[in-house]
Amino acid sequence: VFQAILGSQSNEKCSFVNFHKIRGAEAFDVLRRLIWDMGPLLSINDDNTLACIMAWQVIPTNSSLLQHSPMPPKSSDNGKVQKARRNERERKRVDQVNKGFHDLRDRVPLVAQNKKMSKAILENAGNSHSPVQMNQQTMDFDQTTVQWMKTEEYVYPQSQFDSSSHSLYYPTSSSSENSFSEQKYSYNMGSSTGHPLSEIILEFLLHHLRWIPVCFILLPLSFIYDLITRARNRLVHYVNSAPRAHDRKVAKIQGEVREWARGDKKKKMCNARSGWSTMSFRYPLYKNTSTLISTNSLIDILEVDEENRTIRVEPMVSMGDITNYLLPRGYSLPIVPELDDLTVGGMINGCGVESSGRKYGLFQHICVSYEIVTADGSLVVAKKGTEDAESQGLFYGIPWSHGTLGFLVAATIRIIPCKPFVKMTYMPVGDFKDMTAKLQSESTVSENEFVEGIQFSQEMGVVMKGRFSDGPPKNGEINAIGKWHKPWFYTHVEGIGKKNEEVTEYIPLRDYYHRHSKSIFWELEIIPFGNNVLFRWVYGWLCPPKISFLKYTTFGAVRRIYERRHVLQDMLIPLTDLEKGLQVFHDKTNIYPVWLCPFNLPTCPGFVKQKSGRNVLYVDVGVYGVCKKDDYDPKKTTRELEEYVRSVEGVQMLYADTYMTREEFYQMFDSSLYEWLRVKLNAKDAFPDVYDKIQTYSVQLAVLRYSMSLPVAIVGEGVIGLSTALALLEAVPRVKITIFSDRPIEKICSFGPAGLFRIDNPKYRDIGRISFERFSHLYRTRSGDETGIKLLSGTIMSDDKSKLEGQEQAYGDTVYNFRWLGEREKKDLFPNPAKHAIFFTTFASEANRYMPFLRKEIGKYDQVEWKSAKIEKLEQLGDQFDVVVNCGGLDAGKLAGDDDTMYPIRGVALRIEAPWHKHFYYKDLDTFTIPMNDAVTLGSLKQKGRSDMTITDEDRRDIWERYEKIHPAIKGSKVLYEWIALRPGRDEIRLESQNRKSNNGKEFMVVHNYGHASNGFTLGWGCAHKVVAIIHKEKGIAKL
Repeated sequence: VFQAILGSQSNEKCSFVNFHKIRGAEAFDVLRRLIWDMGPLLSINDDNTLACIMAWQVIPTNSSLLQHSPMPPKSSDNGKVQKARRNERERKRVDQVNKGFHDLRDRVPLVAQNKKMSKAILENAGNSHSPVQMNQQTMDFDQTTVQWMKTEEYVYPQSQFDSSSHSLYYPTSSSSENSFSEQKYSYNMGSSTGHPLSEIILEFLLHHLRWIPVCFILLPLSFIYDLITRARNRLVHYVNSAPRAHDRKVAKIQGEVREWARGDKKKKMCNARSGWSTMSFRYPLYKNTSTLISTNSLIDILEVDEENRTIRVEPMVSMGDITNYLLPRGYSLPIVPELDDLTVGGMINGCGVESSGRKYGLFQHICVSYEIVTADGSLVVAKKGTEDAESQGLFYGIPWSHGTLGFLVAATIRIIPCKPFVKMTYMPVGDFKDMTAKLQSESTVSENEFVEGIQFSQEMGVVMKGRFSDGPPKNGEINAIGKWHKPWFYTHVEGIGKKNEEVTEYIPLRDYYHRHSKSIFWELEIIPFGNNVLFRWVYGWLCPPKISFLKYTTFGAVRRIYERRHVLQDMLIPLTDLEKGLQVFHDKTNIYPVWLCPFNLPTCPGFVKQKSGRNVLYVDVGVYGVCKKDDYDPKKTTRELEEYVRSVEGVQMLYADTYMTREEFYQMFDSSLYEWLRVKLNAKDAFPDVYDKIQTYSVQLAVLRYSMSLPVAIVGEGVIGLSTALALLEAVPRVKITIFSDRPIEKICSFGPAGLFRIDNPKYRDIGRISFERFSHLYRTRSGDETGIKLLSGTIMSDDKSKLEGQEQAYGDTVYNFRWLGEREKKDLFPNPAKHAIFFTTFASEANRYMPFLRKEIGKYDQVEWKSAKIEKLEQLGDQFDVVVNCGGLDAGKLAGDDDTMYPIRGVALRIEAPWHKHFYYKDLDTFTIPMNDAVTLGSLKQKGRSDMTITDEDRRDIWERYEKIHPAIKGSKVLYEWIALRPGRDEIRLESQNRKSNNGKEFMVVHNYGHASNGFTLGWGCAHKVVAIIHKEKGIAKL
């Protein structure tokens, strides 16, 4: 290959012998340049070769072959000469990298193998002792590269971003004698069209040979770890030191939290537990940028109260610890999740479900109280059934919050008397319909303590029911399935299903509780012969390996391979939807077995709240294994499953990967209580939001990678400009925003009358829905006096039914209580009713409160600057900013320079005194009243094309006469204030991006967001979110 390269490049035949005369680093340097220039043409795809080539950093500015360097002179100063040459090359390397980076885009054609090379360059381009400048001139990547950077996973070697100089620094050992050998790189060279050879080989080894380190390293280590843990726990219980030590441990945690509270609070808090040691397969990268609080010592059982039948434990106590402690005493938790290593804290802050759930619900429903250290270091006890609203609210808010409300330091949980055995009956069933029917019937039998199912294929499954028992009759069969030599439980069940005969047997209670632990459900199939009788007898006593150890040994490349094919999901859906749900999972993943666990979901406040007002049976659909679908894509498939689960009002367990947007996430989960508690407990500044904590590894990596500074200019300080600024600040952690305005806020059109949420054009219904959800959030969590947001009901009338049908189409399923009024209602309410009328409840805004509120929220961020200046052309901002958002209102078309479709809409409204008036009334969308806190807005004039700014007597008379026909009682009301402004009219909202060049030739991005007319309040926040999405698509910097 090298001979071919040399021959092609120099147009002469070169022998390997001649090439070999170039020694050492010189030879490698020439080789690197040759392969960089000619490798794409020859389809060189070897990862190691490319990685080595790219690691040297030198990006040639032409494709000519460098002259071969002569061999160094043989002298005593040979070492010094070589070192001098290396130093000279280092200096040249820095210059070439910075000078050649911009040329990189044009040098690498957009073909599959060249994407790989561009990825390698991007990963390693900064690995120099000097910074590579990351400004618009040098970071102007092609769209393929940008898209890869947003979606693919790669790891920089200990990189740091300097926001002051916009430079990316990498530690390197280039000053050492042998700098190249000491530099280390970690990268992903895959592409959308295939995977690198190294990962293909690694994938093969994982599938066929990972059992070797598991059997000979992880199993013995896991066994030793368990022995030490059990010995330690027995000693603690024997000397009864746990209760005394607990107070000291909690005091230490409180001290660390208070120390954080006294500091600058720039970093949020989280527990210091290592990411690899958790049961979730997610890698918590947010810990890298958080203040870690030491909660790892909370591993003890504190006390058992047999009189009240409760047990008090610390959050790191595992299910295995509890069963070992309680069962000999004749007690059990009502719900014992299957795996030994699952912890109480994980079951409370996350979720826990088990086959007794049909009777007791989820793990959170058997808890009595929680002890929480809050953001100020206080110790709070949250109890069920207390009269203290805050305490009870916290009790219902802690489950599923993932530690974002405070640190759980102890929990009190119900216990029940138990018997030593479970009488198990296995009932084979057929297809999905049979499975659903059988689970439904068995879940309603009160005598059944346990109910679960396993679906092994489309045609065969097994339903199991269990009841507590003192033991078998004389001829009854005992199956101690927990013994090391016994078959894995699911294979035992599968064998019964294949025989298609109902079987009853007796299982020791602890063996039943942890029946899936030995094989980690069916995940231990990484040992292909793990269920072989010989292996079980010889090695079974070591099983299972600790999940945390498996996770610890899953390094970057292995993790990527698992993410490509491996599925690990628990979706909770209504039992009535199970048949269709199983078909959906079959179509999307084709993974079997599928674990099915019915449970009761009662109506109570919290993150997971079903809306029927009664107890409803749900089922946990557990899908674990390697996907057999050829077209499987982890993100696409998971999003499709999440969409289905949301459609049936189900929820997803959050230990596994989720790809929902923030809006989709809070459609699935009820955040009303959670948000109230976050404000009440001052948790917003202390802990990350739960949505941010549960992001996938790739998304967390993207957030860390792209949280660099982004200078943005926003032209316009109206409701559109302020909404856009706030949305960017909330989404992009280190965005730097400058807001330009040429007039005081009181003189801006948006500052005038009240605004009512309704949409004129059905085309914008989805954007409006985003705004409506934001107003709902503000209404729940902030004072209306502060925000100007209030909830109003009222009526819109028209003789033209099509107008009202258009309103229904645009927002009828977004607002509350939408309906058509009957004849009696119209006649009772209005003296001159129109032919048709609709009634609904929606949000309204008092602009002179809402606008200052937005400004105040923006002011909480340090990286915002306000400038009073008249901007004539967007290009004058391009040199200083990477992104310019055009929210210029009526002047936006002129600012854009390419849009002459804007026109003024002259608007006039009156603010009158009518405190008895509590509902909004509209006639034909232009005659209305909107009651606010201390006045009623009466309007309006909407005069397209007029731009005069004087309110005339004719204007006043027109407004009064039209409205008095609707509601004569308003006549004579005192006018408090008159408003006139020119609304920014356009036939359609302009919401798009452009790439432009400044007056000095620098490229920058423009996002247009204007033309909202009178819908600024209604569509402002939704359009702001669209702007964030546009910038993310182009720049890849926002939180996903």
